[in-house]
Amino acid sequence: MKRFIGYFDLLGYKEFILNNETEYVKSRLGNVLAVIESCLGRGEYEEAPQGFVADMKKSTIQCLNISDTIIFWTKDNSETSLAEFLEVCYTFNWKMNTFEYPMRGAMVYQEIEIINGANNTDAGGMYNVNTIYGKGLINAHLKCEGQMWAGTVIDKSLEDFILKSPSGSAILEPIAIRYIVPYKTVPVGQTEEYALRLVSSSMEDTAFKNLQADLIDIFNRDNKSMGGTAPLKLDNTLLFAELFKA
Repeated sequence: MKRFIGYFDLLGYKEFILNNETEYVKSRLGNVLAVIESCLGRGEYEEAPQGFVADMKKSTIQCLNISDTIIFWTKDNSETSLAEFLEVCYTFNWKMNTFEYPMRGAMVYQEIEIINGANNTDAGGMYNVNTIYGKGLINAHLKCEGQMWAGTVIDKSLEDFILKSPSGSAILEPIAIRYIVPYKTVPVGQTEEYALRLVSSSMEDTAFKNLQADLIDIFNRDNKSMGGTAPLKLDNTLLFAELFKA
């Protein structure tokens, strides 16, 4: 069945794990999980023994986090599911990339299915199945993996689905902007695609400088080295951010 899929990949994850002590890694990943939960809760919180936590009871989004990959997908392709999906992915993108941890993502409208279940053996073993499959999963992964920045692109499959509606442009304009997305290998005949906005509106000088500083900080945070492709990814992210300067 075709559904809306958001596939996100944390950048510099291997170095993050290798260059930090286990307790620090656990604490930082707790922050990432808190962002995921707050997005699924869509700003709603409830009191719990450990304090206030995101209230996810009303969420219809399916979410799976495995290592450095976070996947959101919907139960169907209804307008209600699309609205929730877009809000969750948009919020997740800007919260992570401007405050918490750099990541790239891709949003598609294609097939995805899951087989899941868990068994604990009498001897203390565990058999936990989370098998996800479908063309949508593969295409979202490839689209995500090919990007050279911290940002999220809306694939043409999802763009076409949204824009076939008379209100399609009105749906996309508050959360996305047309842009030449940076890829490892430039697609033949590349044109502008919709990419999720980092901020909702143009920023005056001080606010924009703060955004730049935040983007630089999260790339350098957590003892991740700035070798390899990291400087280029950061430069591409900062170049994208220029669009939001008043």
